Amino acid sequence: MLNLRWGRMARILILIGICCLFGLTTAPIAGEIDDQVDKLQTDIESGGSASRKLFGKDARLVPVPIPISNPTIGTGLAVAVIYIHPQKSQNPDAPTTSTGVFGMYTNTQSWAVGAIHDGFYRDDHIRFRLPAFHGEFNLDFYGIGNDSPLKDNPVEYNAVTDGLIPRLLFRLPWNNWFLGGQYVFLKINTKFDVSNLLPNAPGIDTQAQTAGLGLVGVYDSRNSNFWPTKGSWLDLTATQYGEYVGGDSSYFKLVTKWAQYFPLTDTVTLLYRLDGQLIDGDAPFWALSRIRLRGYSGGQFLDDVALTAQAEVRWNFYRRWIALAFGGGGRIADSVGDLGSAPTNWAGGAGVKYMLVEKQKLTVGIDLAYAEGGNVAVYFQVGDWLAN
Repeated sequence: MLNLRWGRMARILILIGICCLFGLTTAPIAGEIDDQVDKLQTDIESGGSASRKLFGKDARLVPVPIPISNPTIGTGLAVAVIYIHPQKSQNPDAPTTSTGVFGMYTNTQSWAVGAIHDGFYRDDHIRFRLPAFHGEFNLDFYGIGNDSPLKDNPVEYNAVTDGLIPRLLFRLPWNNWFLGGQYVFLKINTKFDVSNLLPNAPGIDTQAQTAGLGLVGVYDSRNSNFWPTKGSWLDLTATQYGEYVGGDSSYFKLVTKWAQYFPLTDTVTLLYRLDGQLIDGDAPFWALSRIRLRGYSGGQFLDDVALTAQAEVRWNFYRRWIALAFGGGGRIADSVGDLGSAPTNWAGGAGVKYMLVEKQKLTVGIDLAYAEGGNVAVYFQVGDWLAN
């Protein structure tokens, strides 16, 4: 992979971006672009001699420029360098270990740098994840609850953020089950701009850090952690936050993620995902439960309880090219009992992906999402948005 120049990598991503933006809906057009991409990425797939000598068989070092465009942090560019570790398991469906570093900047003057290691060891008997990041984000606060007075007139705020979230899991005697724990540390300094409400008022500064220890249970029968096409995934995390591990406030948070992937044909996959979040205690606003749908800002709907349901259909319509359509809805409430009467916030859209590294199923692509109220958002991403 060392033989692959950065210029070539940029050309690959430019070709992919052009295809996505102008609609790869016909195989002939996709074929022409695909042939050009194949010529440029031979070393990615073969793991050229220099790459094999330095990293080992099946290793990849993949630099990926990622355009950013979403309603949370604006439009800009992220650059990631991902090292895909050599596959040591004899099981072709075993998850792939990866290590990456990244940096990003957007037109809202939001920026971040960080690193993440996602490791699978001893034939997937031990899983270890370690994300760490630092950044400054200019965001919007829409208030809390469905009837917040800020819902249609959000207050801008600046958040300087540090985060560290190590997680360690061990395989249980039962197939595909894991049990372990994680530590969460987030330090966020926020400054609210209230000039829209009080023109002569100074900004309001707050500083808080939250830390907690969590019990994690996972069921994972997916055939890939990058781009699954079959199997099921459950991630259940119960975390107690408090001063005993370095936090400022005490509260309990339960997070549930459940997804299933159904291969309808050799080229079509149907999947759905359910997300549930529950807060008990005095959590800072940025740690509250939220819905997770493409099309909405990440902090647009906040409360003590949140539930999200979404589905997606994927069609591998030509060689490495994948088209998809998705849709779903989410609700927030201040208690579980109030979820039934809470309004549903709908969103949906479509996208195109390209399988950049076929053996490890590493994809890049673009999603266009439309949310209730006329919000339109564009998402460029690496990997499966629903697999995290």
